[in-house]
Amino acid sequence: MTSTEVCKRLGMTYDTLRYYEKIGLLIPLPRRNANGVRDYNEHDCLKLSFIKRLRNSGFSIEATTKIIKLYIEGPKTNRTKRKEFLIEQRALLQEKLNNIQKSIEILDKMIALYGTDRVDEIEKYFNEGLDAAENSEKAKTFEIDDIPELIEYLYG
Repeated sequence: MTSTEVCKRLGMTYDTLRYYEKIGLLIPLPRRNANGVRDYNEHDCLKLSFIKRLRNSGFSIEATTKIIKLYIEGPKTNRTKRKEFLIEQRALLQEKLNNIQKSIEILDKMIALYGTDRVDEIEKYFNEGLDAAENSEKAKTFEIDDIPELIEYLYG
């Protein structure tokens, strides 16, 4: 199978495929045919699918590389070590998920404010930018219910 066929099948770009090969995520590299073109087999596609699944699950390139190396080491790597690494990754993903949930709650609160007479404050908050919010000590500790007060503090 050619790289074009692999990319189409797995829904990844050619650049992504080459990058994964370059940094050692796909090892060994697929053999080359008589014309010097890489010839991917089903096993290569399964490896790439696994890599893609890890990346889509929020694993960083570094974490993806590490878990693949741990599995490649096979019996030399003790299962406890692999499990501990996966637990660490789960905790990182849970933290990301919590942050996303907080962001969704903030957006829900701001959307709800559009049904009130505070719409002008929200518009001002976005139109003037978030620089003041990022540098404000109050902004670093505000809660979802504090958004109107934060807007007033920053722009009032």
